[in-house]
Amino acid sequence: MCKINLTPISTMVIGMLLTALAFVAAAILQFNVDRMAPAEPADRESFLQIVNLAKSDVKMTLQNNQSNTLLAKPMRSFQQTPKYSKLLLNTESQSFQFQLQSRSSSVNTEHVVEEKSRYSLVIHGNGSRVSSILIKDIGTKPVNGMAAVRFVNTLGKEVNISLGEDNFLTVGGNYNVSAYITLERGEYYHVLCSTDDEEFFLDLGLLDFGAVYTVFIVEKSGQSPRAWKTKNIPANKVSILWQMPQYVLITAGEVMFSVTSFEFTYTESPPSMKSLLQAARLLTVYIGNLIVVIVARSVFLKQWVEFIFFSGLLFVVCFVFSIMGYYYIPLNQGKQKSHKEFPDGEPGDLLASQQL
Repeated sequence: MCKINLTPISTMVIGMLLTALAFVAAAILQFNVDRMAPAEPADRESFLQIVNLAKSDVKMTLQNNQSNTLLAKPMRSFQQTPKYSKLLLNTESQSFQFQLQSRSSSVNTEHVVEEKSRYSLVIHGNGSRVSSILIKDIGTKPVNGMAAVRFVNTLGKEVNISLGEDNFLTVGGNYNVSAYITLERGEYYHVLCSTDDEEFFLDLGLLDFGAVYTVFIVEKSGQSPRAWKTKNIPANKVSILWQMPQYVLITAGEVMFSVTSFEFTYTESPPSMKSLLQAARLLTVYIGNLIVVIVARSVFLKQWVEFIFFSGLLFVVCFVFSIMGYYYIPLNQGKQKSHKEFPDGEPGDLLASQQL
């Protein structure tokens, strides 16, 4: 069927190329995964997003020396800024004054912000007077594809929340904030909640892979309390199927290089050194793993850069191996060549006869 006749050395070169391409595929995937990770504040920086729970439009201005407007336009009721704003700090911890301007009032509030942190500034109140609380957000995605959620209780009474058989929360009233809880991805349309005098259900909707949510329990006039969900960190969007190319490439490369190299080492070595050279072949695996450990522990590269580095090493080794393989004469080919040059005897016999 297939007429391609590859030598063992050619097969091993192709295997190395496929393995190098597998690292490139892994680097591309890791780069796209890293792009989805939330940005981290640097030294003397902090991130702030604004959530308006007030019953009127609010415009916020940051006082202090930086005096800038965090909201170019007034924020409507029950609206969240689409992304975090950056605050520049002069020290590790700094106090900021915020001016809140509603329809009929202007209020100054003060909050302490720490560097390398993310915060949500929650504005609340009625149309005549507004206030704010500062809540610290997490800056990393939950592990293992879980979703993270916390609750802010705006009611004037304590709320008990049941999120399954083993997940129970109690959140105090008057804008108390619960700790984050991790849940499996799923749709949570009927979350049972209770207070001292009533039971009600909250509709949380879909809690997606790797996302972080803040759910505000708010009063609805004439009805049971409802949930208003905001997203602090977006969900993962890279499909797990994108791992398939690297697995296909690394498997093909392993088959073509590893198996062929064992066969090549055994057939090309003298009978007395077959075991020794097989051991040397396994020693190269140890050396490769040692290089990986040294690079991972000491260089501190980003994961996708590390993959590119290993891919580059493989391409260089493949190039050198190709040059050495081009000039290599296999054992069988050498015997055939000697037989053609000395058809009637061994070259040593001819030399001895010439000496006589």
